[in-house]
Amino acid sequence: GLSLRGITSNYPLRGGKSFSFEGGTRVPFIASWKNKINANQSNETRVIGTDIYPTILAAAGLPQDKEQHKDGKNLMPVFLNEKQLESRPLYFHFPHYTHATSPYSSIIDGDYKLIRYYNDAEGRYALFNLNTDISEEHFYTGYC
Repeated sequence: GLSLRGITSNYPLRGGKSFSFEGGTRVPFIASWKNKINANQSNETRVIGTDIYPTILAAAGLPQDKEQHKDGKNLMPVFLNEKQLESRPLYFHFPHYTHATSPYSSIIDGDYKLIRYYNDAEGRYALFNLNTDISEEHFYTGYC
């Protein structure tokens, strides 16, 4: 949710739409395919938008083309409970000014999330441990 006016809440996640925090970037990925994907299952695998294209290719029975989707992973093995994806860093870039935030980029690697704020002359960063601090309240800041 947007969460600026207290109308919605993403608790325990911090922030809302457009924010660099998990409340603004973490959303459920829901897939349904009758007689293929088992109903009522859930999974904590982190995925990203670039995973959609190789997944659709696999679902359609078409060959993967690594030149067209270097960053994405085929999620069909996860959907079909055949195997889990290996942990990998996920990269986000939000180059916009909005009602809530200025440009930022972030990387999630394992339990850690690093955010780089671009509208800060000193080059501010924030580092969070998402395993121990899902609300992103305790962070390490630094300047480069």
